[in-house]
Amino acid sequence: RRGGTPLHPPSEGGQVRWLRLRRAVNRGESKVQNLHVSPPADCRKKWRYIEVSQIRPVHGRLGRVTSPALVVSIHDITTSTLDRVRRQVEELSGLGVARASLLVVPNYHSEERLDQDAALCEWLRKCQADGHEIALHGWTHQGSRSGTHGAWFFERLYTAGEAEFLSLAGAQARERIEKGQTMLRALGFQVSGFIAPAWLMNSEVERAAREAGFLYTNTISEMVHLPNGRRFPARSCVWSVRAHWRRACSLAWNDWLFRRLQGADLLRISLHPHDLDYPAVWRQIRRLIGLARQQRACATYAEWIQFAESRTENAQAEN
Repeated sequence: RRGGTPLHPPSEGGQVRWLRLRRAVNRGESKVQNLHVSPPADCRKKWRYIEVSQIRPVHGRLGRVTSPALVVSIHDITTSTLDRVRRQVEELSGLGVARASLLVVPNYHSEERLDQDAALCEWLRKCQADGHEIALHGWTHQGSRSGTHGAWFFERLYTAGEAEFLSLAGAQARERIEKGQTMLRALGFQVSGFIAPAWLMNSEVERAAREAGFLYTNTISEMVHLPNGRRFPARSCVWSVRAHWRRACSLAWNDWLFRRLQGADLLRISLHPHDLDYPAVWRQIRRLIGLARQQRACATYAEWIQFAESRTENAQAEN
């Protein structure tokens, strides 16, 4: 209730209703802001409380983000992948995934420029208006050989020569990040996330993304809030389909990983356009997303990282 009136739930069932209110406060829902909350007598010994006025408000659509959450992302969006990606987004919608993070490559292999593809730009704008997030996914998505043995594994075996940001120095990384950021913003896209191709980058790249003003980045196993560097464990399911043995391993691995991540705060399912070309892979993806949607609400990366950061700050304030 507003106006400073304390809220005292009745003793019978009070703890359940009180806990629901506390969870709403932790989510930063605007409807409970400016409340002055006093705990019921039968809850005082079990919970710790602070006044809601001490909690910073959360802006945007974050009231829809709950825990546990599901983020579905689609990588490598460019001219040559548009048909597959469009179909993936349509099928995701049928599975109840109304919002996803769409990872766009502005100058794919220095041959497919986003600003020269009106159809792709128009479709992405519609997606953004529908609630999907547009994120920057490198500049060319094409790596160069560094010559080191350690990098060779990631540049030639782990990826097909697409570890663009793995070995870049800070100035080079900043230049490419800013090129992509400038193009996307000039085309009318709201971009708050930078994700390196194959999630491969060094600490200088992360620093360059932070200096460019991005809200978050991620790796295959973490979400990173760039302004303060806070990291949240969040392993992603992802499929490798370039060879039969890769597909077989991916099917077995993701079946096990999905079960292991059932209790995770955030479940990430990361897709690539060519996942659609292999029926066994796509069937598993659809099945896992369907199972996840039974227990989890959908969010974008940008929505989830703000929710997680706000929740962490609120928990620290309570302590």
